[in-house]
Amino acid sequence: MNEHAMPKPVMLPGTDPEPFVETVFTPSATTMAHEHAGLFVSEFGEDGGEGFIVVGTLDDALALAAVRHYLAAQVDWADNTWGTDEFVRDLDDRAKIPFAHTTVFTTREDGGWNAAFAEVGDDGAVPAVWIVSPHDSYVLAARPPRQDHPLQA
Repeated sequence: MNEHAMPKPVMLPGTDPEPFVETVFTPSATTMAHEHAGLFVSEFGEDGGEGFIVVGTLDDALALAAVRHYLAAQVDWADNTWGTDEFVRDLDDRAKIPFAHTTVFTTREDGGWNAAFAEVGDDGAVPAVWIVSPHDSYVLAARPPRQDHPLQA
């Protein structure tokens, strides 16, 4: 036998790691960054700068108010923590376009979540407003026509 040969690992039946299974979930205060007036707000994108999603309404004005409340909370937190809020970007500085559409949220293996456009009758579909940059051609091109949702408050 070659003394430098490496033994091959053996996988016994039933010892394969369980594959990750993406699951649909309904956003809550524990899965989103902020709650305001019963709406859940979170940023999306690598650094959180690509846009916002507001769950629980299809009303653009309510969604924008919730995002402004979230940003005000970020400013307060930054002021109290670091004594400055200069890194917190204002919503108006981000030049965002709101559009409403039912959305399905799914879990990711890394512990995060994904959001995707959905039809009203799809399992787990919730009303949401996406607020994106006018320069985000990928999201804007994929944006389906506006729809109303039976769960709209």
